[in-house]
Amino acid sequence: MGLMKRIAALGVAAALLAGGEMAALAQPGGMSQDDAAKIEAMGTELTMDVIRGTMAIYGPKQAQMPTDGVTVKPDLAYGDHPRNVLDLYVPEAADDAPPPILIFMHGGGFVQGDKSDGTNIGYYFARHGVVTASLSYRLAPEFRFPSGSEDLAAAIAWLREHPEEHGGDINRIFLMGHSAGAAHVVNYAVFEDLQLEADGVAGMILVSGPTYDSANLNPFVDLAYYGMDESAWPAMSAIDALEGRKIPALLAYAEYDMESIHAQNRAMIDALTDRDGRLPPVYTALGHNHISITAAINTGDEGLSGTILEFIALNPAGQ
Repeated sequence: MGLMKRIAALGVAAALLAGGEMAALAQPGGMSQDDAAKIEAMGTELTMDVIRGTMAIYGPKQAQMPTDGVTVKPDLAYGDHPRNVLDLYVPEAADDAPPPILIFMHGGGFVQGDKSDGTNIGYYFARHGVVTASLSYRLAPEFRFPSGSEDLAAAIAWLREHPEEHGGDINRIFLMGHSAGAAHVVNYAVFEDLQLEADGVAGMILVSGPTYDSANLNPFVDLAYYGMDESAWPAMSAIDALEGRKIPALLAYAEYDMESIHAQNRAMIDALTDRDGRLPPVYTALGHNHISITAAINTGDEGLSGTILEFIALNPAGQ
């Protein structure tokens, strides 16, 4: 049943409970009924029309998003490649203890995207007391697995080596990736040969990741990064490399994500459950699609962003 149909059904129930008076229903996370209807009508395929339609909703909201209380330090180089640059969002209000650090890696099908895709994310979390770094990184097809995770390691090293730039707690670093960025984050977190020693990573937030099980890649998108050699894919599969270091994970996906994204999240949830004997923390962004799940952050929708803040609060120490 679609979101709007469920809302209608809940409205009937609410009216009955209220003695026949229709009660107002809040949307998930602060989403309006109008936006929810538009997103639902777009369906679950990711097309240019869906991307444009989604940003027609959230572009104007982002243009009016709050930015107060944040110092931005743009275009800081964390590596040698021209795309090895990050934007820092630093809370202006000083606490007694150094704030946690969040690193965000954008999506883009491994072949496009930019650190500016995380502008709304940087402002939101810095306004809520979290130093945030939004990265650009090297792209496929020129740079393939594991280049994204190598760039993430370089960014972690830079942040740890330059505390004067941000004042954050270098022993409490959280990694967040959306779509292709989630693949880079999870690969860093599970393939120990890609990790820095004593990196201070306290948790990872995986949003709509596409390739946790690399045995089931999307040939139209993922092969630019993972290559055409099918025999090499199993060695790149994150769900088959979970038995080492156990970094706390929060998984998130959108109700109207693509079918392949839902399949990949089911695979990762099952794998983590088998490993740990309990379900991992999972957030379903009701009413959202693959683009709006992160585009809605800092526009008044507190669903995913509030859950991430709670996850950060519950994981106080890195490794």
